Amino acid sequence: MAALPSAPRQAAVSLGSNEGDRMAHLRAALEGCAAAAVGDLRVSTVYETDPVDCAPGAPLFLNAAAVFATCLEAHALLRALRVVERARGRPTVSPRNAPRPLDIDLLLLGDLRVNDAELILPHPRMFQRVFVLRPLCELAPAWVPPGGDRTLKDFLDSLPASDDVRPWKEALR
Repeated sequence: MAALPSAPRQAAVSLGSNEGDRMAHLRAALEGCAAAAVGDLRVSTVYETDPVDCAPGAPLFLNAAAVFATCLEAHALLRALRVVERARGRPTVSPRNAPRPLDIDLLLLGDLRVNDAELILPHPRMFQRVFVLRPLCELAPAWVPPGGDRTLKDFLDSLPASDDVRPWKEALR
């Protein structure tokens, strides 16, 4: 059994779905995050977003972010999130960026840096993706990722303006 951190760490996750009942999948993801959370779970606005790096004709995504404290170690949290993805029908093996019922990315876990075959923290592509940073900045704009000197809001502001991320008509809560 992995050792637990001595104190809870703030986790930031990105939630996405572009297959099936997208809102139901995001709600299941939120429940999975709540099961790992200690205390309050905060969730962003839901956004409908154009697919990025997907095959032509890929369905539109619904995306959101969640921030919560957890006592789980990074790899244990990642595994817990993967269980939720599989329970919603995501195959364990599929082509990269294929349509999927649910995608939960662990973006940040406190000031932890990880780089191994299973997990990279901070998430390596989050800083180039408006569909990740816009919802996350609703919750934690002043968060400075480990090893950096810029806030999440600074990263978002440095990206080109985009119409590809639009508020969705329905909230997760």
